[in-house]
Amino acid sequence: MSLKSIRAYSGLLLFAAGSALTAEKTEDLKVDMALPICLSWVPPVYPKEAADKKLEGQAQVRFIIDETGAVTTARAVHSTNKIFDEAAVRAVRQWRFEPAMEEGRKVSKSMDVMVPFERADLKRRPETAVPPARIVQTLTYSPYIRAKKEKGDDPDYPDSLLPRHLPGEVDLEFTVTREGRAQGIKILWATHADFIRPALAAVDRWTFRPAQQGDLTMEATLQAALEFDVLDAKRLDLLSACGITLVDPAGETYDRKPQQKIVVDPVYPYDLRLAGVAGEAEVDFTIAPNGQAETIAVRAATQPAFGRALGAAVDCWLFIPAAKNGAPVAIKATARWHYILAPDSPVFESTERLVQRLRGGDTAGMGAKGLDAQLRPVHQFPPIYPAALLGEKPTGEATITFIIDYDGRCRLARIDSATREEFGWAAATAIERWVFDPPKRNGEPADVRVSIPVRFSPPP
Repeated sequence: MSLKSIRAYSGLLLFAAGSALTAEKTEDLKVDMALPICLSWVPPVYPKEAADKKLEGQAQVRFIIDETGAVTTARAVHSTNKIFDEAAVRAVRQWRFEPAMEEGRKVSKSMDVMVPFERADLKRRPETAVPPARIVQTLTYSPYIRAKKEKGDDPDYPDSLLPRHLPGEVDLEFTVTREGRAQGIKILWATHADFIRPALAAVDRWTFRPAQQGDLTMEATLQAALEFDVLDAKRLDLLSACGITLVDPAGETYDRKPQQKIVVDPVYPYDLRLAGVAGEAEVDFTIAPNGQAETIAVRAATQPAFGRALGAAVDCWLFIPAAKNGAPVAIKATARWHYILAPDSPVFESTERLVQRLRGGDTAGMGAKGLDAQLRPVHQFPPIYPAALLGEKPTGEATITFIIDYDGRCRLARIDSATREEFGWAAATAIERWVFDPPKRNGEPADVRVSIPVRFSPPP
């Protein structure tokens, strides 16, 4: 099973870091039609100096055909003798074409052609309005070179994850413009929601060498995998740092202990957060051979909601499984989570400002009306169908109210209603991982309160 896959999705309404980019590669450009058709041509004028010296040869010309079929630029890229370059380029500039088509529209293309100079041409006149076959047969698309990153810093490791030294990865896809900038960035996958914002910020600072199809600069789609790792992480027990304890049977040995790949933090239950109630919870579970968390059961919790929230988070976790004798095996584990309200904790820092607004009844300015732009999600992790319901497989729905803060993160998810309690916690857990473009009102950062329904259907 791929570590980038999850058991089942629901239906939804609505210090050191590195990066890896697709390697530069030169290849033939794939198109969805035949070569542009030459409608008319002008034969080259044999250079007098070449004729006097009885020289023969050829010149390779690279040129751009625009959307109208006109040749806009042309230059010689190779020739047997420079004496032929100017005559070949001058001739090709006068040719006319039926342009290439892509997705039903006419597009510009860069082409290469070999223009021959043979002394026999001095004695014969062209008989057709199009080039002879010996020239047409050399007409090809110019080579394609992929876009390539030229400058850019690695992403910053998020402060919120430093206490756990959590390694991570964010995979993105974006368009490299003709000016060498990334635009239209899409998040394809992330091991933790807190890695998304620094990944976006890093790519936004990068510059690229644009894709080239011959002499034509083009927009191109590129993918990047940004890796996050704290320098001393290899000296730490990362499972322990994330509150996970393995329950090893006595005398058992493993080729490999499990490693956590996808981490989802539990929701701080809304009513308890507003009331300032701290606590903790413990959940027993099994890391299955496919890396998923199974047989999840709350062992203990200072408040029932703490246990339910942690169970919903563990339901989303994914591991590189333990291995024994070369094969993946199941292993039991326990997860403990502290719901703390210390001022220096990431949970406190990310929500306390919003909590104070809600406690003071300051919600009048939290509506979506009057925003400078429509709310736009950068990435929405789909809710996971609860494992506890897989036997029964009911359909269901939950309605969640939450706040998109002025950084674009979703906070303080509240379960307004749910046809099954498990659906409510699954929906709230997913929504608090969502990332939006930071909302603004009149040019100023804004917090926006949103309520949405989330529907669940069982996996096939």
